[in-house]
Amino acid sequence: MTIDPTGDEFERHRARLQAIAYRMLGSAAEAQDAVQDTFLRWRRFITTRGDADVRSTEAFLTTIVTRLCLDRLDSARARRETYTGPWLPEPIVTDEHEVDAHSVSMAFLLLLERLSPIERATYLLHAVFDNDHAQVAEILGKSEAAVRQAFHRAKAHLSEGKPRFAPSKQRHGELLLAFVSACQAFDTAGLTALLAADAQAWSDGGGAAKAARKVVHGADHCARLFVGLTKKGAGGPDVRPTIAELNGWPCLVLYRGDTLASIIGIETDGVLIHAVHVVTNPNKLAAVATELARRN
Repeated sequence: MTIDPTGDEFERHRARLQAIAYRMLGSAAEAQDAVQDTFLRWRRFITTRGDADVRSTEAFLTTIVTRLCLDRLDSARARRETYTGPWLPEPIVTDEHEVDAHSVSMAFLLLLERLSPIERATYLLHAVFDNDHAQVAEILGKSEAAVRQAFHRAKAHLSEGKPRFAPSKQRHGELLLAFVSACQAFDTAGLTALLAADAQAWSDGGGAAKAARKVVHGADHCARLFVGLTKKGAGGPDVRPTIAELNGWPCLVLYRGDTLASIIGIETDGVLIHAVHVVTNPNKLAAVATELARRN
């Protein structure tokens, strides 16, 4: 068996490519596919043409993966229009080595959905992955002026719903535990007090698991929803709760028996909870379950 001579070189960039693709697509599985396709294209290029024309391997691979993600975004958005209930990004397991917890958070990934594909790519490549506008223009095959305009449009869209973040993961975790305690105590008033007046509850079951079909708005409605769910069995004797870091922040992971049943994350500024994100879609939980089991 002949070992591909470009494999080691590619592996040095895999983590960065996966990070770009996940933030572009909001799906770990689709991001992995995009990265694998990037490798196949890289290997084919090197095999047929050599690397003489490649000034920077990182820039070359970033260009391939970004353009592949742009192609995928159009079809992904079409699928989300027919998605059953609210759509949330696929959760991923992270740890203290995650470079930027803000840009991988569920709240930020949801906000990116407001952008056009080009705006999304431009913003991520410049603001998150530190490419200057000239580099982004080359990656996207556009003029630097067009890239600057796309970036400023993206900034304007994102500023309209800027995510809130706690000052530390410890404080974030404290608010999460307070949320769990209020639910377990069936304390609707206490839970309402933890929530911002305009709090939202997102539940992603994808038609494959029980979940609210619409985003729930308002502290009182959200509190009643989660207390009601807890009374109906979300906190039953066969449910095993644990805390894990997902998408850069502490999240509640609920197992029913040995099966990962749901993931609950919050968006908080460290004072109030502004959003609760619940993923019950088993298709989005499978990879998380496997990774958590591997780490344990």
